[in-house]
Amino acid sequence: PTDGPTLAALFERQVLASPDAPALAFQDTVLDYAELNRRANRLARLLAARGVGPEDRVALLLPTDGPTLAALFERQVLASPDAPALAFQDTVLDYAELNRRANRLARLLAARGVGPEDRVALLLPRSAEFVVAILAVVKAGAAYVPVDPGYPEARIAHILGDAAPVRVLVDASTAAVAEAAGRTPLALDDPAVTAELATLPGADLSDADRTAPLTAAHAAYVIYTSGSTGRPKGVVVTHAGLPGLADTFVRRLDVRPGSRVLQFASTGFDAMVPELCMGLLAGATFVLAPAERLLPGDPLAAFAREAGITHAILPPSSLAVMDPAADLPPGMTILIAGEAAGEELVSRWAPGRLFVNGYGPTETTVCATMSEALDGSRTPPIGDPIAETRVYVLDSALLPVPPGVTGELYVAGPSLARGYLGRSALTAERFVAHPFGLPGERMYRTGDLVRQLLDGSLEFIGRADEQTKIRGYRVEPGEAEAALLRLPSVAQAAVTVRRSADGTPALAGYVVPVAGAAAGPDPAAVRDALAEVLPGYLVPATVTVVDAIPVTPNGKVDHKALPEPGPAATGAGREPRTPLEHALAALFADALGQDAVLADDDFFALGGHSLMAARLARRISAELGRDCGVEALFAEPTVRRLAGRLERATSERPALTPAPRDGDLALSYAQQRLWFLDQLEGPSAAYNIPLVLTLDGTLDRTALDAALGDLTDRHEILRTVYRETDGVAAQHVLPAGEGEAVGDGGGQLGVQGVVARRADGER
Repeated sequence: PTDGPTLAALFERQVLASPDAPALAFQDTVLDYAELNRRANRLARLLAARGVGPEDRVALLLPTDGPTLAALFERQVLASPDAPALAFQDTVLDYAELNRRANRLARLLAARGVGPEDRVALLLPRSAEFVVAILAVVKAGAAYVPVDPGYPEARIAHILGDAAPVRVLVDASTAAVAEAAGRTPLALDDPAVTAELATLPGADLSDADRTAPLTAAHAAYVIYTSGSTGRPKGVVVTHAGLPGLADTFVRRLDVRPGSRVLQFASTGFDAMVPELCMGLLAGATFVLAPAERLLPGDPLAAFAREAGITHAILPPSSLAVMDPAADLPPGMTILIAGEAAGEELVSRWAPGRLFVNGYGPTETTVCATMSEALDGSRTPPIGDPIAETRVYVLDSALLPVPPGVTGELYVAGPSLARGYLGRSALTAERFVAHPFGLPGERMYRTGDLVRQLLDGSLEFIGRADEQTKIRGYRVEPGEAEAALLRLPSVAQAAVTVRRSADGTPALAGYVVPVAGAAAGPDPAAVRDALAEVLPGYLVPATVTVVDAIPVTPNGKVDHKALPEPGPAATGAGREPRTPLEHALAALFADALGQDAVLADDDFFALGGHSLMAARLARRISAELGRDCGVEALFAEPTVRRLAGRLERATSERPALTPAPRDGDLALSYAQQRLWFLDQLEGPSAAYNIPLVLTLDGTLDRTALDAALGDLTDRHEILRTVYRETDGVAAQHVLPAGEGEAVGDGGGQLGVQGVVARRADGER
């Protein structure tokens, strides 16, 4: 070792050399070297007075208060006020208008006493008003509690009762649900409310407008997840982890002005938070749609293409029922999350796009780790920690395990949730003291088993408990089990996870009838009863009646000894009759893993679910040559009724006729995006796709011109131009025969000029 100048000595040399030069800048404060030295010396004297010497270590507790979600959004509004921020059906709001609407609603809430540490429930369908409500609640300083209107009324009532919101925001379609739960709703479409909103200022709120100052330590939202006790639990998440989450998703997924981000997740699911961050904190457009247009399979594929979606967060099970070559827009960035993905799925979907795997429990502000771009060459890892998140792979004694050895994953950092609402004991159990952190610091015990790979990334192995993921949702089988035990016909119950032939996980329920019952519970009736109190993903796909639930020597349920689920009971009904019914029955039976299906058996009562329905609809279309969307299966879930619908659709389908092309037409979503980029950045050759060919021999220019002319006459898009009127763009199809098909290239330099020519939408 060699002695050299200390860091302090080097700094003092710089002070002597340039005392007036700027040394440190933070926000609006700039310190020169002399002033920085004076402040450092004052702090050094203070430490010495407290007995701190050269050999002592001093922990630096830096202020962690950062921007809130409201502040992050308002920052983006200033950057791109006129850019399209939100799209839902025919509604498009720019950033300035979305901000004004949110501010007015925030002022209305603040006037009613809503402020920091209050909770406001959002019982609203997917809509522009839902996004306005989220922003308004956080601007007022409160935490929003999203409640999916599609949940059973009993579950909605429990969430509203447990969250104890000071206000419940609804519209006309959900007001009755809130009232049935014993809550007085505030209807955003009530004429009196809309009239009051119109009188309020649209300017941003300051702390003076709120009931108390807002900080990043305040709660931002409460998300309810499945609970092992049979009741969902609310996770209270603060603003502290949102800046890092937003920066990671925007930067690593390359979200930028002109991007169109899909809102796919259930409104009550935490995956909507990074969707919102990508959609509204980078100048992109946040695109929403009614739930029926987002069903995995044909509906989702059609909407994504129509809306020009560029970025989406999707569970692997949704991608499994779609075709990567034809369904989603080419080059669309996809982050998979919510459940483990296999190498085969990644290898099909990764080529030609940015394809990334994300991982994180609700308790860690949605995302804790993210992979690099995947190529399908290996089991997809869950990646490295994001932003300021820290992860640890520990054994049962909370000691680190070597790379390659399986251990339980723990997460620490500012992204940790505050805990579970009203459940201090459960919070203490899952949020434990950090053995490697500062005094008082916590880390979250995920319950997930992982191992660290040689490149430092993490690979997901499985769960350390019974928790699982069904269709992307975190599920505690104990919640379904508790619901079974509340049925009067059930004495004992158990719920476990079984996998179908294609590897899809599903819940399997087992029930023991009450003593003295004349007959055992009807499995179909049991599922119907559960559907009234549980969301669809928590209702067991099969219910099997058994004489007793097997137990281990210590009295716990022996899941390995449970019998394989029996085939779901088919109802009384006739056999298929027509050729179409026979073909449909065979496809139903194959999809459900049954030997046979009757004409009046209900697909969903036999254990089918939305993803299975999407696969079946595609098989029907491909193998029977009938146009069958997944919505047809939801509307007509029996062989007989579906066959009738398909027959009627074939006979009633109107003939295709050309639409008039004598005026201006609205732009598609993809065209809107390109027009917006053209207005933002100016004409560009970025989207040119040139093809240069060398032809030998004499060129027949007349024949080439005629051939290319026939091509442009046949395909309207090749003679479509874009025109702007009063700031609104439209497409106009030129009549056939107009336009020059063949021009003079002018040699090699001329070819280069044509290839690099900037696009002109008006020519």
